[in-house]
Formats: sequence, C-alpha cells, structure tokens
Amino acid sequence: MATTTTADFLQLAYVIRLTRTCQLVPSALLVYDYVISIDREVEYIWNRPRTTTTILYLIVRYFGTVYGL
Repeated sequence: MATTTTADFLQLAYVIRLTRTCQLVPSALLVYDYVISIDREVEYIWNRPRTTTTILYLIVRYFGTVYGL
C-alpha cells in the first residue's frame, strides 16, 4: 500500500493552484475586453438599427461567450 507524503500534498496543491490560475486569467481578460470596448460597442452596435451584421456581432460576442463557459 502506497503512502502519501507531504511532498505529494505539496505537489497536488501546486497543481490545483496552477489550474485555478489558468482558469482565472482568461476570464479576467474577457472582462477587461468588455470593459475597455463597451463605449465603442454602444456607439456602433446598440445605437444603430438592427441589421444582419449587428445581429451576427451580438451572437458571436455574447452567445459565443456564454457557450464557451
């Protein structure tokens, strides 16, 4: 029967921390992208009449993001 050592626990803690960091960074970048581009999005997309292009943009921008989560 194998025993679990302190080094094994430390390695596991490191892997868990690395995994969580790799999950957090893309989410933070996504939020950052939304924050810095919301003013242009309101100007060019939301304040214009709905066309095929704006609908495709909204689908890719929001539904694609939700689907990716």
